[in-house]
Amino acid sequence: MKKVLLSAFACYPNSGSEPYVGWNWQSMYPEDFKVYVLTRTFNRKHIVGNELEGVEYYYFDLPGFKNKDHYWKWIKLYYLFWQFSVLFYVYYINIREKFFIAHHITYNNMDVCGFLWMIPGVKFIWGPVGGGQVPPSSLRQIYFRSWNKQKIRSFIKLFGKYNPITLLGVWRSILVMYANEETKNALNSIVKHRCELFLETGIDDARVSTGHRTIEMFFNKLLWVGRIEERKGLTLALDVVCELKERNLNPIITIVGSGPESEYIKDRIKYLQIEANVILKGAVDFFEIDALYKKSSVFMFTSIQDTSGNVILESLAAGLPVISLNHQGAKSILSNGGGVLIDIDEYDVVVKEYADAIERLASSDLLYADLSHQAIFSALNFHTWSIRRKIFSDMLGRALAND
Repeated sequence: MKKVLLSAFACYPNSGSEPYVGWNWQSMYPEDFKVYVLTRTFNRKHIVGNELEGVEYYYFDLPGFKNKDHYWKWIKLYYLFWQFSVLFYVYYINIREKFFIAHHITYNNMDVCGFLWMIPGVKFIWGPVGGGQVPPSSLRQIYFRSWNKQKIRSFIKLFGKYNPITLLGVWRSILVMYANEETKNALNSIVKHRCELFLETGIDDARVSTGHRTIEMFFNKLLWVGRIEERKGLTLALDVVCELKERNLNPIITIVGSGPESEYIKDRIKYLQIEANVILKGAVDFFEIDALYKKSSVFMFTSIQDTSGNVILESLAAGLPVISLNHQGAKSILSNGGGVLIDIDEYDVVVKEYADAIERLASSDLLYADLSHQAIFSALNFHTWSIRRKIFSDMLGRALAND
């Protein structure tokens, strides 16, 4: 069997975001490949007892950092040191295992492709990679305290294709996968062949609903799920609630998640005087989230800087229509239906358009049922992990044939 080393810095079950992606990619390879997962020692406590049959795990962390979780303030900086340091460990285990492929899968930013491409005699796969997306300047007030930092970040992205580590990694790759169009456009000049557009995440087949819903009893129940930080745009969702309240629609929004801006959001809710319209759930267990999707009428995705959006797929799988900005990963996911895409415009216009979309759904059972049906169809036919697995298998076959 051909051996694959899957570098998944974040990888464990019963979670969302990056760990969810890392966990599911270990089962993406065809049966004639044996997968070895390279991950952090921190993840061991989540993995032990849940190991996938036939998969072997290697754990690595630098001394003193084994207890730092996925949301630690400095985790991305630590990740850079981890990527370099783990290379020496990989050299050692490769002497014994003789890997056929090394695949860098999580924390896949266009600026950092890791160093596994340096292993001699091993084919390298990178992606799906994101990070090419930047927030639109017309919505800069969402970054109420750090817009200048985003301007610098956007400027740096212009030179991402000249990063020598990225250039060498791409040159050594047999396959590069882009998670969204923005990243593809940012890197396309340095790699046009052996590259594919492929979303990094998916939805478990068993989580897809068997029937669409109607608007009855649900018309004013909004749902927002995510990490509470500036780029997720929760302040935009709150302003939409204010707009709906002025229209006498009596919206109720349930907010699920936690993060560095949690206290600011609480203060903002008080300032806007919408305490009666907001339910703050905080972080909830992975197994509780599906029940919240089923009890809601509309899912609001307000992120202005995201590679994709696992929560969009979860919403589609529940038959819950999504309202999102028309850009980045959300644009790609919702291109197959199941939601309303709001064009990027000035902030006040975007707030109004969100409110208009919700009001249209609340006033038309036919439109709502159609979007719910589209959501389930899209999840089932384009976004399940089984669909992803088949597409990736074909993609891998082409890459190996052309190598």
